[in-house]
Amino acid sequence: MKILIAFFSQTGNTRKIAGALYEELAVGNQVDLAPIDTIGPDAAGTYDLVFVGSPCHAGGLAAQANAFLTGLPQQGTFKLAGFITHASSAYERAGFDKCIAAFETISKGKEIPFLGCFDCQGYLSPDIQPYVKKAKKVSDKEWDGIIEAMTGHPDSQDEKKARQFARATVNAV
Repeated sequence: MKILIAFFSQTGNTRKIAGALYEELAVGNQVDLAPIDTIGPDAAGTYDLVFVGSPCHAGGLAAQANAFLTGLPQQGTFKLAGFITHASSAYERAGFDKCIAAFETISKGKEIPFLGCFDCQGYLSPDIQPYVKKAKKVSDKEWDGIIEAMTGHPDSQDEKKARQFARATVNAV
């Protein structure tokens, strides 16, 4: 099977999950791993299965991932799967559920079969931590707990679950 794993990552969280998917899928398949900014959405038509990865930004997909998805051809000859990383200890589940729903909405509108989305905890970039803390209106002690909960993610268990998702997705094709 010919598979593309296209991803956008700012802090390395989504790149780490893309790597786990690649490691799992590269055995017995032809797999290309590419940052979204190095491949156009029209290339998706040369694959059987396309995974698209994105961090969750304020309840939505990163602009780069969204642009890639919306640029996919109508009624593609491939199947689509997604993966996202998020700072779930800092946000409500409903926030990153919107990211998953974006994959579903775009694939439905483009009439591309959607095989599901993997999500996992990521580490919130230190550059935006002060803004999120302020928006959440939490105490320093509560914030320290939030940061502690996300530290080290994605971890080996997250990568293991990503590999399981990859296997299940390929088996569904």
